Amino acid sequence: MHQPSRRWDSSESFSREVDAMRLRIAELRAVADSGDANGHADVLLGELETAHEELRVADEEVRAQQEELTRLVEGQTHARAMRERFIAMLAAPVLVTDAAGLIHTANAAAAALLGLRVDRLLGKPLFSFVAPDDRSGLRRLLANSVAEGRTELEMRLSVVPRGSDEPVPLEVAASLPPDGLHRATAVTWVLLDDTPIGSAHRGEAFSGGRLAHALVDLTQAAMTPAPTAEVLSAMAATCQGAFTTAVFVSINVGDPASPNLVATSSKLAQNLDGVQILAGDGPSHECWTARRTVTSNDLHHDERWPRLAHRLGQSPVTSVISAPIELADELVGTLNVYSFSTELVDEAALETVELLTGAVAAVLHEANVKQELRTVAAQLEKALQSRAVIDQAKGILMARHRCDADEAFRLLARASSSANVKLREIAERLVAETVVGPLGTGHAR
Repeated sequence: MHQPSRRWDSSESFSREVDAMRLRIAELRAVADSGDANGHADVLLGELETAHEELRVADEEVRAQQEELTRLVEGQTHARAMRERFIAMLAAPVLVTDAAGLIHTANAAAAALLGLRVDRLLGKPLFSFVAPDDRSGLRRLLANSVAEGRTELEMRLSVVPRGSDEPVPLEVAASLPPDGLHRATAVTWVLLDDTPIGSAHRGEAFSGGRLAHALVDLTQAAMTPAPTAEVLSAMAATCQGAFTTAVFVSINVGDPASPNLVATSSKLAQNLDGVQILAGDGPSHECWTARRTVTSNDLHHDERWPRLAHRLGQSPVTSVISAPIELADELVGTLNVYSFSTELVDEAALETVELLTGAVAAVLHEANVKQELRTVAAQLEKALQSRAVIDQAKGILMARHRCDADEAFRLLARASSSANVKLREIAERLVAETVVGPLGTGHAR
């Protein structure tokens, strides 16, 4: 029996065809049982039943695949929204493009750098802003990185903002996280001015590429489901990696004198935070109190913190930058960068710490948002469970006392008030006694 080929427009139409075939089989079976069919009826029915079973299995597989695709799309949409919120909070220019270089996310700093509003940037190719001499090199580097499955790239180039003829030299780094097919579909770019304000050259502790990659890594930290303590530890290590010289980083959430949470990139940073707590003073304490960045290139002889200098003893750490971490108008912690060098503090290092601090604040904001959502979800789940058990208890009372739902609820409320017990707990007791019985007999009383 030949059936014309069909084109399935959706899983719903496919399911309807499966149901129609099942009904047709039932009809043919009824004909066969009545004795009106010819001798080929059993063979035909067997073939149809086999085909129906195969289609039913295929239908289940298609539904499972569609559910997985829906879950993946929803996950990507949620991740994109989180990334956009995070990027918008960064002080450094950041763009997100597709693998071909078309811009689909940009923050205010990137818009200011390229001379266009954020909404005007979207959909435009990044290469159109790159100086002609650097354009082909960036195209080639991006194409090769995508084809070879690289996860990051960096180069020096110049961009020409709209409305300007003056090229701006930049250090550019990008992250190319692979999708499920192990090929990048979104590229996060960090664009750093090659010469910071107030400095003719970068300091020895600075690397534009390292800072850019650190900022890119922090955008990924904002989307991790890990607990905040783990996120903080990863961020401290990432911030340390932004410097070319040996530095040690700590992140304090809350007052450094009694922090709610601490993460460090090394034991040395942990010791320095602890010494300041014991001394009762130090750069991180002053940073928190004064709500400003505090620096020192000679902790052992800094007259501002004599108790700290006394407790440092033979510690090799000599310099520090402590910067406040702020969310909107709220002070939430400090970022501390320690070093053996007596020349840590310069314009480039301060700019680096400022950018890192802003990124850390953005990650903490995302962590807070996710925690609030988890709390709300747990509260809603508990509320739904409470509602369900209360409805069960109402049903029991309605059957027992032959009353309506409102009267059943009033009975529960009176029992709750007289026993000084939450209404949900009264309902749970009633349901448990009805299902199991007060003596564990399994019968209601």
